[in-house]
Amino acid sequence: MASELRVNTLKDASGNNSVATSVVSNGTAKAWWSSNDTTLKDSYNIASVTDVAASDYGFNFTANMNNDDYAFPGATLNTTANDVILTQQVSTSQCRQKSVTSNTGSAGDSQPSGATFGDLA
Repeated sequence: MASELRVNTLKDASGNNSVATSVVSNGTAKAWWSSNDTTLKDSYNIASVTDVAASDYGFNFTANMNNDDYAFPGATLNTTANDVILTQQVSTSQCRQKSVTSNTGSAGDSQPSGATFGDLA
């Protein structure tokens, strides 16, 4: 049997620290990932990873975003070089990250991670 709970505000057990449910919904990542090349180490709302080119990966959403205007912060893990993540392209069904070495601009060798914030379709 399915049930539904409808509330406008959430509070902690002592009745303090309230937050509107819209803040919870709007401020929650709609997708996130941590990968090692095309292998997902952990993720949410990511169906697969596409190897586009050297250190350039497409993260394909399980549930599409409403539009391509969502926020897309990213990070990279590499202990031997100064890699940075570039946003290559975003669409409603995928976002792409490319890792480059900051001092040369060449393809990096990193483990990309990221998230999306916006509305799901």
